[in-house]
Amino acid sequence: MTDQRELDRLLDAYFVDGTDELADRVIQAALDQIDHTRQRRVLHVPWRFRPMTMPLRLGTAAVIGALVLGGAFLLTGGGSRPSTIPTPSASPGPIWSVTGSPPQDRGNAQIAIQLKDGRILHAGGLQPATADLYDPSTGTWMATGSFNIGRAYPIAARLADGRVLVAGGSEFNAASAELYDPATGAWTVTGSMATPRNQGFGILLADGRILAAGGGNDGGKASAELFDPATGIWASTGSLPAVRAGPLGITRLPDGRVLVDGGFADDKTSAEIYDPTTGTWTATGRMTTGRGDEQSAILMRDGRVLVCGGHPSSCDTYDATAGRFTPTGPLKAAYTDLLVLNQLADGSVLLVAGGGSGASATGFATAELFDPAMGTWTAVGEPLGATKFVRSAHTLPDGTVLVVGSDSTNAAGNPNAELYHPAP
Repeated sequence: MTDQRELDRLLDAYFVDGTDELADRVIQAALDQIDHTRQRRVLHVPWRFRPMTMPLRLGTAAVIGALVLGGAFLLTGGGSRPSTIPTPSASPGPIWSVTGSPPQDRGNAQIAIQLKDGRILHAGGLQPATADLYDPSTGTWMATGSFNIGRAYPIAARLADGRVLVAGGSEFNAASAELYDPATGAWTVTGSMATPRNQGFGILLADGRILAAGGGNDGGKASAELFDPATGIWASTGSLPAVRAGPLGITRLPDGRVLVDGGFADDKTSAEIYDPTTGTWTATGRMTTGRGDEQSAILMRDGRVLVCGGHPSSCDTYDATAGRFTPTGPLKAAYTDLLVLNQLADGSVLLVAGGGSGASATGFATAELFDPAMGTWTAVGEPLGATKFVRSAHTLPDGTVLVVGSDSTNAAGNPNAELYHPAP
């Protein structure tokens, strides 16, 4: 039931300020509803009310209240009236829904990359040669072409023309590289890197070339090279100041330079910037804590970089102008597995992370939203179904976020997938 205070508020909202006249929009809404309601008697309603007396005003308010609070109403003769008025439902907030699960859990050694048409490519990992595609339009997965050789923790980057380059990540030929064509679903061998790389890292540059660097095999690597899609040839570029290997944070800045932070490197707080115009690396500010594994970094709309995870359940923002990392507000939960960041349409950043909502690795994955203006985090929605460990997360063309997870920290668990629907 609606109390007197709520009724007064509704009356104030629907009467024009300073008069006894109903707002035109309310009358129009009532007329539209009447046009679609079966009636026993026809009631002719004028398009505009003249100033009403108090009794008439109260009577009209009763009808308006029924329309606003209860939805449709029937103008009938002799029908019984409901004893109560339904309470309006709360405004919808962010929700989760289930979508098609991938056919297999590939673990964190897979590649997970979004194609230009919005589909999501998963490949390698536990099933090192096979690949699958998620289609947002159908909510289903299907097999696509397989690698020419099996790969785990390879370098992967989407080219400007929509193809996907994958390099390294093979015990047999860690210098090899191949290209995936989404139009045909086929992989084609391309030029090999000058240096074999397992757990290296790479990114698309503004000029269309791919930067590949580092690696964790053979004691680690500091070398770097560039792939030219036009020729399929790799060329050496400046080396990192120190050995560095992924998983780590890698982000292309608005000016075209590349920020690399954390990973398997010295004290894990260091960061460097690669300048494609000079082919050189320059040290920049240090993160507030070491981030050695399973971290995520994303460029925000204000030009800063948000870096989270690496096992510590904390985050920093990086200001390229100042060359400084600054801690954000504390996360609402602690995580022991992969953290993934996705920017939403309103500029906020969604974090999904596995390993539990506390220190235990047996808890379920959860999600939080970062407010760049406030620097704070807010827990959102319910825990992610049966997901305990997150494998990937990508923002789809319609603004929802696909989260793929598993019930096992290792590969070969039971995979599942869900969609996060941001609040309107």
